[in-house]
Amino acid sequence: MGLSKREQDLVHLAVLCTTSERSVCQPGCSEKPGPLTLEERRLMEEHSTIGERILSNVEGYAEIA
Repeated sequence: MGLSKREQDLVHLAVLCTTSERSVCQPGCSEKPGPLTLEERRLMEEHSTIGERILSNVEGYAEIA
């Protein structure tokens, strides 16, 4: 992809943070077999917004947010 080492590190950290953001969603929602309910879908769609809000307040993570 032509990313610098710094960009690669940021992407790696962002992926780790995204994974941890899912923990704020309903437990098991991302692993549920079959379709999600409308409420479950809405919760899943909010995880990135919640993560951005959290990370933007952590020193050194604003760029990832």
